[in-house]
Amino acid sequence: MYGLIALLAVRAAVYAMGKRTGQTGGGGAPPSEYKPSVVRFTGLAVRAAFLVAAWALRRDIAIEWLTACIVCGLPGLVVELLLIPAGIPHLTYYFTRSMYPFAIFGEPKGRAIFNELRARLRRGWLLDPERIARFGRDLVVFNNFGNDRTVGAASLAARAQLDALSGDAEHARELFALVQAMDWRHGSRAARIYSQAWLLNDAARRGAFHEVVRLSTHGPHTARRWFMRASARRILGCQAAFQDSKLVGSWLFSPARRHTFGLLRRALGTEPRPVPSRVGTGMAAAKRLSFELMRLPKGAATRNEIAELARIWQAVFDSGELRQRLTERKQALAASFEPESVAARFERQIVAMLGELVIPTAPPRDPEPYPLLLLSAMDRIQGDWFSELEALCRGLPRGNANTTDDLEQHWRTWGRVRHLTGLLSDVLPERADWIFASVGVQVLNHGSWLYNRERAQTLAHDVFYFLLRITPESDVNRETIVKNCRLST
Repeated sequence: MYGLIALLAVRAAVYAMGKRTGQTGGGGAPPSEYKPSVVRFTGLAVRAAFLVAAWALRRDIAIEWLTACIVCGLPGLVVELLLIPAGIPHLTYYFTRSMYPFAIFGEPKGRAIFNELRARLRRGWLLDPERIARFGRDLVVFNNFGNDRTVGAASLAARAQLDALSGDAEHARELFALVQAMDWRHGSRAARIYSQAWLLNDAARRGAFHEVVRLSTHGPHTARRWFMRASARRILGCQAAFQDSKLVGSWLFSPARRHTFGLLRRALGTEPRPVPSRVGTGMAAAKRLSFELMRLPKGAATRNEIAELARIWQAVFDSGELRQRLTERKQALAASFEPESVAARFERQIVAMLGELVIPTAPPRDPEPYPLLLLSAMDRIQGDWFSELEALCRGLPRGNANTTDDLEQHWRTWGRVRHLTGLLSDVLPERADWIFASVGVQVLNHGSWLYNRERAQTLAHDVFYFLLRITPESDVNRETIVKNCRLST
């Protein structure tokens, strides 16, 4: 009995220590700090001690003390199965702060706010701006050791939740996408699964089912991910979509069935789109196919269909049919325009149209050689995204840049970089190798600056973890990236 009381006293003392928020910024080397591995081992050891005590003393102590030992040994189950579904404000926050001071992934405050917001969202209680504004203060900041070890997936997911509640959906999406792709060492599975679910539900709510398909290829493997991908493909009319029985089966195994029943009904009520037939050649055929593809929902057209449209338009431009028609129209109207300049402007508009059609489509596994017109559209997309990406990476601090104390802005900038690289990899996978060739060294130097000078060690690990997946095996920097990734874990 006295041992149990002593353990509870230790919990209370560590909770009090966890409430101290010394945001001194990065850059300084503190005299001492805890190791993440020690944090995780200590937390698991304390939980195991409670469970062993409950088993050993199950016949000698009262039921309330036995229950207390089990709750202290399995706090995650209590939070996930009882407190969050109950949706009682404040209770989830203080329970998490007491049970998770520095135990799992070292997020004493961020994890508590993350769970508290999840609980409040269940019933929609106490979500007015005045009540939740205080949660955003001192959330993504350096700790009293001068590093960012207390900021991980749960803290970033909580920050994204607050962005979404304030109406800033774009920043929320970037942070949630960042969280779902984090390394498990710094990202609790609950935060990564929640981030994935939020992104999928947000895209489905907006009717952006092509985004649902794209997002379902990332993040943790979950039953929700497979069901929503199958539903989105069925709604888009994909020929290889699930049949009714498989779709219903995937829904039965996915969570939140009551909330996704409407999506299931919509998917079951959608028939596969008929296979388009060849529409011939010439400008009339090109215009007819353009109108047909543009009338489809975003993502319903396939990349091969867009390539076929580009071939027809390419033949129109190469044959001189367009210039001939413009010349005849000029003569009939006695106009003063130049057919060549109008034809060039019209070709640029067709390229822009092809680019808009390409972005929401999934690339085929074995693509055929694309026509020049479609390659021009892809070049335009790549140029727009790469210009923003390169501008962001040029502005990343590195080398001897001065340290700052704005950890949240570092994460937001990195979230934008990851968002752009994700678009390039998903939409133009055949050009994904250009990412490291263009900005890889700048990002690597930025990660080194984050770790060595800014002491944003968790963020630096995410940078190296990302680079490790896109760096070619033959690149001279790969060995350095591997070492940095291990060092920053």
